[in-house]
Amino acid sequence: NPWDIWNSHSHGSGILSSHDYGITESINKSVNGEVICGFVHSCIGQDIIKNYTYCHGYESCIDASIMGDHLGPSNVQCYGADSCERTTLIGTRGVECNAKWSCREAVEIATQTTYGEVKCGGYESCLGLGHIISSIYTQCNGERSCQ
Repeated sequence: NPWDIWNSHSHGSGILSSHDYGITESINKSVNGEVICGFVHSCIGQDIIKNYTYCHGYESCIDASIMGDHLGPSNVQCYGADSCERTTLIGTRGVECNAKWSCREAVEIATQTTYGEVKCGGYESCLGLGHIISSIYTQCNGERSCQ
């Protein structure tokens, strides 16, 4: 479970400190086909080919390319502020942009052709991205998320 790793590194606070772990770090953890990017800049500029990627740290996946297998269950979670800025997100069943500015200036967001869903739940999380989102469903629940 990725949350067990998260909690063990955050000393129970739910917050990972860049002071404790350094400002940059390569991909933090890869467990059972899941990539966890929980630190500041932890997966910046990485090419990630996994079905489950968790970009939970501030600016954790900026300029990354994240690709799922285009077929099975898969998901990318952009839960850190600015976590998936300028990122390419393709081939997953779901993309969740649930933090402030989490997916702004994304290069491309293209989910699977069946069951694909993009959720923009953070403040201005998908602002100005209507022309680059390719998905069956798009939810815009965050304030100014899809304007």
